[in-house]
Amino acid sequence: MQADVLEYYDQMVLSPNRVFFIPAILKVCNFVHTPGQKMVKLTLNRSNVFLRDKFRCPYCYSRENLTIDHVVAGSRGGGWTWDNLVTACAKCNLKKADKSLEEVHMRLVQPPKEPRALNSLNLPPNYKTFRSLTLNRYTPAEWRDYLPKNFPTFHCPSCPSEFRVTGNTKLR
Repeated sequence: MQADVLEYYDQMVLSPNRVFFIPAILKVCNFVHTPGQKMVKLTLNRSNVFLRDKFRCPYCYSRENLTIDHVVAGSRGGGWTWDNLVTACAKCNLKKADKSLEEVHMRLVQPPKEPRALNSLNLPPNYKTFRSLTLNRYTPAEWRDYLPKNFPTFHCPSCPSEFRVTGNTKLR
């Protein structure tokens, strides 16, 4: 696989006789498409529920303190299935507890369902990458023009105050 460097970071790595600039953005030149690996069926696990729900609570749209909520509580016969699990912030999960949505006057934006097989080239960022970027509250400036439009970006803490992101700020 060949790649062109589109942008470099300002930092560099020094060796005894050379200077290496660190690539920030790579463009893959020769991608070999493998038909058998095109479609990916997601395994039901915590990370993939977060991916399916785009790391948002379906009750209040928060991205903070995410947990997994059973739509029908386990104590009421709800199972660990795609159509019974949603990403939920800790606050909404505690409010709902083991009650039904009707009992606590909450509603889902859309009912959960098993995701269809996904094109592996269009998979969202994995949970580890997402959490790394959101916990640090910083997305490198060099990446912003290349990330998907719906990807939450965070500005540098040393930027002017109008560009800072705080814990209460809604993500775009």
